[in-house]
Amino acid sequence: MKRLLDTDAYVALKRGHAGVEEIVRSSAEIVFSVIVLGELYSGFHDGSHLRKNVAELEDFLDHPFVHVAYLTRTAADRFGRISTALKRKEIPMDDIWIASQAMELGAEVVTFDEHSRNVPGLVVVIPEGVTEAEAANRIGEKCQRLACFPQSGRARGRRAALHSRAAAGRAQVANPTDPPERRHYVRPW
Repeated sequence: MKRLLDTDAYVALKRGHAGVEEIVRSSAEIVFSVIVLGELYSGFHDGSHLRKNVAELEDFLDHPFVHVAYLTRTAADRFGRISTALKRKEIPMDDIWIASQAMELGAEVVTFDEHSRNVPGLVVVIPEGVTEAEAANRIGEKCQRLACFPQSGRARGRRAALHSRAAAGRAQVANPTDPPERRHYVRPW
């Protein structure tokens, strides 16, 4: 199965979300939109770990089953059709571009964004183990990571503490039935 990772799904993968890891492991091909790359680079440049985050992203993109999808005329046409069909629905423009690329490529979109389900004809995969409320909270966290909202030092400290507790309990053993090129996704990010 070909799957396109949305920004929040990539961030969840990096944080060790078991549902996203399973989706990535079960995919024949991972597609990465240039729109998602732009959202990630925006967050990286606004954060304090630019070199580390860019290096990890480049490492991820270098894998043979990960492909970057560039914008085409077909995607632009689909964008126009989708945005016209969804005039009264509040879906961010970036997510419409991501949806149009996924539809052009015949890929499922892996995301925590419930509003993506409003796009007619788009196959959306919301990782298991996440309730709608948690998914909505992750959307808010995604905006904070991408500098949509200023963060207080206290909020950053709480998130770092939660992240370190989650990393401490994460398994580091790869599934032996996975092909060697996919086994590294189980290691802590």
